[in-house]
Amino acid sequence: MDPFLQELRSVILDIVTHRSKGLLREMVTYHLGAPGKLIRPQMVKSLSGILQVNAQDALNWASCLELFHNATLIHDDIQDGDRTRRGQRSLWAKYGKKQALNAGDFMMMLAHTPLFYVQDPGKRSKLQVLFTESCARIVQGQSLEFELNELDGTLPLRRTYFECVSFKTAELFSCLAQGMGILADIPETDTLELADLFRQLGIIFQLQDDILDLYGDKQRDETGCDLKEGKVSYLVMKYLETYPSKFDETRNFLSKDRCETSQSEVERMSITFKETGVLSSALQELESLCKSAQLSPIIVKRPELAELVKKLLHKIFVPIAHLQKPSTEEIRA
Repeated sequence: MDPFLQELRSVILDIVTHRSKGLLREMVTYHLGAPGKLIRPQMVKSLSGILQVNAQDALNWASCLELFHNATLIHDDIQDGDRTRRGQRSLWAKYGKKQALNAGDFMMMLAHTPLFYVQDPGKRSKLQVLFTESCARIVQGQSLEFELNELDGTLPLRRTYFECVSFKTAELFSCLAQGMGILADIPETDTLELADLFRQLGIIFQLQDDILDLYGDKQRDETGCDLKEGKVSYLVMKYLETYPSKFDETRNFLSKDRCETSQSEVERMSITFKETGVLSSALQELESLCKSAQLSPIIVKRPELAELVKKLLHKIFVPIAHLQKPSTEEIRA
């Protein structure tokens, strides 16, 4: 593993193990034992090199964000009923919902800890404000997702879906980039443009993740978990946007209890998305968003970001590369 990521894991484990014991320590170390792809810390590391941020400050910032991110994953699995996370039993499936909630709360409360060690007091204060506000927006996104999933016909689907994604997923991408701009002491306009670029990347990541859930491997217990959980995913949104006459039928399908939705029903919906052109349209829109991100004003100002963005987009697209048309090869190269 990359030395930066090794140090990150060491910092996080030190924070949680020195403040816990017994079952609580066992739970958090179990969850952290499957670290995932560590995409966000890798972004922090890459930006630290480009923006010439102090390595220790970058490590503290990445550790703060990763602690909070992992806390939200524990809570998400409880709310969504997912029994598998990163190829192993999710925390609530192994230890029960009550104790898993404690573990998630514990990590969330400690997420601020690495910020105490940021060297510059002014930057430390700005990061603490930024992080607190971003955490609030992420929870807002999670709440909005449940509203969206009700499909009561009162919310505009596209606008609400993208607002939800912008808060729940893309906010942490934006936050990490804005924090790096603060640590690098670059002009505020550049910092905000950098944050906007990474918000775009976060949205792209979530759209890809929604597609991957049905047409790839997310290391969950089954394919199509989003459909079984009754989520209005990117593909569901596109389908209802294209075929509004299918609204009631789709709502009835998504409103069923997870255990009542068979794998064959999920597979039929997967085929429907393909045959109706919804999947193809989603991939085309995703390609367009990628091209737009690569034309960000901050890349024009700071061309050294171009290669990083290209690499990040490639990494995002790898899991669904088998679905991509030849025309997207330039983005994925």
